[in-house]
Amino acid sequence: MLGLALATKFAPAVLLPLWSRHPFPRGGGGSRALLAYLAGLAGAAVLTGWVLLLDGLDGVRAFWSRTLGYQLGRDSPFSIWGQHPGLRPVQIALMVLVGVAALLVLRWPRRLDLLTMAALSGALMIGVELTVTHWFYLYIPWFLPFALLAMVPDWPPPGRPAHATPGPARAPAREPVPVPAAVP
Repeated sequence: MLGLALATKFAPAVLLPLWSRHPFPRGGGGSRALLAYLAGLAGAAVLTGWVLLLDGLDGVRAFWSRTLGYQLGRDSPFSIWGQHPGLRPVQIALMVLVGVAALLVLRWPRRLDLLTMAALSGALMIGVELTVTHWFYLYIPWFLPFALLAMVPDWPPPGRPAHATPGPARAPAREPVPVPAAVP
């Protein structure tokens, strides 16, 4: 999925180091899991990027000029960075900070579960999106699923009813009163 996200937008590249850790219970990591991860990324790149080669190098040049080339020279009034060009050093420092954070998650935290991975993924995506020159509300779906997964509390376990035993603050459940049947 990350490979397909990278084919759509470059911002998820910040998740590459974190997602290479493979925190899920049945994959202990190791070189085999890393090779599978890299093969999946390469497969997604090949499956989505082969169309660039239909025009030869002209397709690659067009891709560059319409994506990264355009974004690198873009001005926008829709962020603090576009409204105050004097803040450019702060923007660059924050970009470096997000990049360092993306590399730090290779080692920290030591134990990585799904909830921590979601929280870190959301934080890294928000960090990248805050440092870009153009802010837009359509960037929210790139971090919202991670944020919701990390912030929404757990549901009750499915095997046990939510109100199995009444607590001291709840009144005991009452038996329904039988209604006499109507006689015709």
